[in-house]
Amino acid sequence: ERQISCGVGPASVQGDVVARGRVPGGPDISLIETGLDRLWLSGLLSRPNAPKLIPASEPQLLDWISNGTEGTFLGDGVTHAWQWQTFYPELHIASLGRLRHIVRYQASDNANNHHPFGPGSSGGVLVAGGIPIGLQIAAINPAFQVGFAQSFDVSLQWLKNRLRATALHIVHLIME
Repeated sequence: ERQISCGVGPASVQGDVVARGRVPGGPDISLIETGLDRLWLSGLLSRPNAPKLIPASEPQLLDWISNGTEGTFLGDGVTHAWQWQTFYPELHIASLGRLRHIVRYQASDNANNHHPFGPGSSGGVLVAGGIPIGLQIAAINPAFQVGFAQSFDVSLQWLKNRLRATALHIVHLIME
């Protein structure tokens, strides 16, 4: 959600793809490099020195596997409430291949939303209690009420290895 924090900035932010997961079989994630100043001036980053957001830890995932949870899906200009269904240590999804650490969830506000996890929602972020869990990668058609997300522990580790980075952090989640 754009927050005007530094006057009137650019309406769009350009960047270069520096890493892209291989499909099928690899994580369904990409990293686009752009300038911090562009993100801040555009209002997409609330402040240039934002603290990092810690993604779901293994103990949190284990707790949710046992007890379930609910949260919010942050998509492209939309949010949807969801409920945890199950966790797959490994799952084969047609056209994506065999993927690790997949969360299956269902829309809990389906009376108001037709196709909440439908085409165009891939890349949306699953959040529970303010904690980022993962990125949506697929959904079950034709109703698209059930979605699948790959947890950040897999995709961020892949990005870190791919970039040979010593650290990689999430600093902001965007709804636009």
